[in-house]
Amino acid sequence: MSQNKNNKTVWSTRITKDTSSIFQKVGSSLSVDKRLFKEDIAGSIAHVEMLFKQKIITFKIKNKIIWGLNKIRNEIIKKKFIFNLKHEDIHMSIEKRLFEIIGDDAGFIHTARSRNDQVITDFKIWLKKSTYEITKTLDALISTILKVADKEEPEIVANFAAQGEVRNSWCFPEQWYQTNCMGVVRLTEEWRERDYLKKYVTSSTPEVYGSTEKNLEENHHYLPSTPYAASKLAGDLHLITLYKRYQFPVVFTRAANVYGIHQQLYRIIPRTIIYLKLGETLELHGWGKPVRSFIHIRDVADATMRVAEQGESGEVYHVAPQEEEITIAKLVQMICRMMNCDFESSVQLTSENFGQDAMYSLNSDKIRTQLRWAPEISLEEGIQEIISWIEDNWDTICHMPLDYIHKS
Repeated sequence: MSQNKNNKTVWSTRITKDTSSIFQKVGSSLSVDKRLFKEDIAGSIAHVEMLFKQKIITFKIKNKIIWGLNKIRNEIIKKKFIFNLKHEDIHMSIEKRLFEIIGDDAGFIHTARSRNDQVITDFKIWLKKSTYEITKTLDALISTILKVADKEEPEIVANFAAQGEVRNSWCFPEQWYQTNCMGVVRLTEEWRERDYLKKYVTSSTPEVYGSTEKNLEENHHYLPSTPYAASKLAGDLHLITLYKRYQFPVVFTRAANVYGIHQQLYRIIPRTIIYLKLGETLELHGWGKPVRSFIHIRDVADATMRVAEQGESGEVYHVAPQEEEITIAKLVQMICRMMNCDFESSVQLTSENFGQDAMYSLNSDKIRTQLRWAPEISLEEGIQEIISWIEDNWDTICHMPLDYIHKS
């Protein structure tokens, strides 16, 4: 593959005109595969080393190409590399830049191989490396947890750990599965061999049901609609198999939207309060129409303890408030009223909902009748508590990030 005289496109032998912006967006995989730049460059360096050994290119050309590739690697690391959707994938992007740096000799990185083969190889190398690193990290974490557990020999273990955030699960789905499924599988394979363990409480999510009907009971079928929900369900299903095969003492809680002081600031209730105090406009996705119910963290803690002490293994318990469900828009209206702010001028309604379900509505009669649990904190009381907490800690909170920060 060669570069044309005007240096318009790497693929000039086949396409001499730029494609439309719409086609570029449809055909581009850069948003996904640009993370593979190290693997792509390593593969190209290995390829030109092979070409030199086979006497297809000279020593001078080999070193010239490798120097150019290393320069590109440094540009990407230092965020000085400009990605362009016109160059569909990471390999084309690197190749285009290599032509700019060293000229026509860049074409040798395609001698005896295709671009598609290279991108596939990039992904395989990245996947193998990432899987190894994740497995190594998981093993170290599990070893540490079990070391402490074997010393203390707890009869009850509650697992609240999970990778949350629906919107970002679409961007990095493999990481959600590693945490919410593989992490659960690897750890519980160890827990099931601990005789001292009498109850394993796992905090699940109503999102495994998908967008629900009103007043949903625990025996409802599963229909997850996001990578987050599917990854949580995958972990839950493995725990169910452990219960059926080994009588592993697992019990599930699925709570409504949990809130309270010290919650991550990007969550809807603290975020709304902070935006109102800052005078910033709050975006409400899906026109603010998604329907949710909210349960205070102290009520959830009480329910979890009752499930741990009295719940039956293999059972699911819904944890939901007494109040009716509420749309996100009405929730924000409530907060605006409590803070003497005008709703209309404080929010912007948008159509994008990032794949969120329309409604979560849980029936919690089971835990109320069998375990005699009942919520004690009303939504308005709980919100007022958060407003006071934010007011009392404003000098610190006002300088903290308000958006989700992804950690891979």
